[in-house]
Amino acid sequence: MAERENDWIVYGLAGDLGLRAGDFELSRRGYEMVAARFPEDAKAIGGLAAATLLTDGAVGQVIHEFESLSPRIRLRAWGEAMDQLMAAGRPDRVVAVDQALPAEALEGDAGLLVNLGVAYATEGHPDTARILFEDALGSDPGNARAMANLGVTFYKAGDQKKGLEWVRRAIATDPTNADSMIMGAEMISEQGDCDEALSLAIQAAALRPLDAALALSVASLAESCGAVSEAIIWWREVAERPGAGLMACRVARDDLLQHEAWEPALYLAQRCVESAGAESEDWRLLGVVYARQENFSQAEAAFREAVAQDPENPSALFALAQSLVQLGRVEESLPW
Repeated sequence: MAERENDWIVYGLAGDLGLRAGDFELSRRGYEMVAARFPEDAKAIGGLAAATLLTDGAVGQVIHEFESLSPRIRLRAWGEAMDQLMAAGRPDRVVAVDQALPAEALEGDAGLLVNLGVAYATEGHPDTARILFEDALGSDPGNARAMANLGVTFYKAGDQKKGLEWVRRAIATDPTNADSMIMGAEMISEQGDCDEALSLAIQAAALRPLDAALALSVASLAESCGAVSEAIIWWREVAERPGAGLMACRVARDDLLQHEAWEPALYLAQRCVESAGAESEDWRLLGVVYARQENFSQAEAAFREAVAQDPENPSALFALAQSLVQLGRVEESLPW
């Protein structure tokens, strides 16, 4: 069959989508086809390396394939693989490949050195991470990400003063870097300056208005500073976003329940059960909010749905019985 130009687009999409969906075998096959046709396509080579490492962990095979590449393509491919492995939650695979690569493999590439340092830090190797961040700054003295991550490393090692100095330097170097700002905000809040911490966190969220995780970080920081009303605003704002995920909705709802903020909690509990993937416990918690507002008929309906979805949920069964008692239907509650 004649080769069609669009075939390679499809194979590349299969590689990308396979990685995102966790179907690493599909991803490997898609990237293999592209890499065979375009042997210097760093994205395909890096994606293939990541998919290979996520399926069978063949570090030696990946290293062998990298060795045949030109230094420029190798760096780009390894950077792509590193990004994909970190996105898949596998910094251990990043560390495994790095330990098998020649020591000079990433020399001079500040961006890759920072990414590698993050992987080592995540895997519990702060000393190696610190060296990598310092090497990145040696290659690029103005690299704000390296400054911020170096600051976090010092801070976690107990040198809070030096840690804050580096993070503040990162923010001054690149005032558009939301990651540096939220790192600094968290450190500053731990030092007791909640006003500055919240101001910095809100600035970070404004830089990435579509980042729900960052907005939840602002809410969490506000809560830890005792600014519950501010936290409620952020929790609700996240859950109201178009396309907000069920997990974000649950985090916001649960925090509001903890603070007994029943009105916004009701709104979010309703949003949670309307989301794809809602479970028995989501319905039970909606019933809990209705019950706390003494709306027992609505609570009964929510508890019944919780039981229908999971007849073995003891909390839902007990809550349904309680709601029936509150409605004066004691006899109906007895079988439950």
